[in-house]
Amino acid sequence: MLESRISLQGPVVVVGQPRSGSTILTRYLNELEGTFILNDFYVLQKIDGANLWGALSSNDAQRIARWIYRILEIRCTQEVGKTLEQPVHLDLESLARVKALVRSPWDSGLYWYDVLEKVLGTAAQLSGNTVWGWNTPQDHLHVGRIYDAFSSAKIVAQLRSPEAVLSSYKNVHGWWHDARRYNPVAQALAWKKSARSILYWQNKRSDAFLFVSFEDFVRRTEAEGARIADFLDLPPRSLTLDKLGSNSSFSSFRSKRAVTDLEVMIARKMIGEAAGNLGFKFRAPLKPSWAGLVELAKVVRSSLSIVVGVYLFDPDKRKRILNLMKR
Repeated sequence: MLESRISLQGPVVVVGQPRSGSTILTRYLNELEGTFILNDFYVLQKIDGANLWGALSSNDAQRIARWIYRILEIRCTQEVGKTLEQPVHLDLESLARVKALVRSPWDSGLYWYDVLEKVLGTAAQLSGNTVWGWNTPQDHLHVGRIYDAFSSAKIVAQLRSPEAVLSSYKNVHGWWHDARRYNPVAQALAWKKSARSILYWQNKRSDAFLFVSFEDFVRRTEAEGARIADFLDLPPRSLTLDKLGSNSSFSSFRSKRAVTDLEVMIARKMIGEAAGNLGFKFRAPLKPSWAGLVELAKVVRSSLSIVVGVYLFDPDKRKRILNLMKR
């Protein structure tokens, strides 16, 4: 029979919004003493999509354990050593021990957090670390659940300026990214929802919730890093971000697509006071043009094709859209 909880410090959870620097922040966190923070986790989204928040059957507990292990395996084997995308390290022998744990029988009556701590906590211990956690930007939707499940949880939230997020989404490319996801309305809604969540929890749980702006983290890495380390009760480290790697949307030879004034106006109108309350500003003056209107029409048509062709037929993605539309 598996123990439902083990004694470790954590979790440390990174939240915010995609394209806002959470990967480099996670890489930085894994340079602090004793940390094992898994990047691009997204398991809580799967749990939410399958509605597995309640007491679990043995099969469902193992189902969640397999989701966790799959991400762990990808992060620990796709590249050798610590990199930006895979900032944790677990040798193959230790990974096999975690796999054996996942495949062993699981008790019924456990909860998602029991499984999460058992699998990730074991991985952290096998890697010689004592602090475990994960990075999923959209888990700002589940902060309340995380605090309810883990009394010692600490959450680091990071956002980037709305215009920079739009630019990143508009220019990101790769086999893993569908360019049709770019839409200034959708990205503005997501940014606003994340900002509201950050403002709420920053006020409600200032003892266990820390906000870091991406721009401040880049400009004042040492000072912000010391603030983060102090928040996590860990020794600070003097590091420069350029030594940790880069996953910028603009690092290829492709020409950069500019975000139009009309797209920025839409984002500013939708986000309202949330950006200002977190210290972000929009550019000015804005001069919408017919060319910008034509480009916006193309963007809307493109993004509608992914909604109709993909999202409506995928329960998990469909639920994400509904969560985005909720106030």
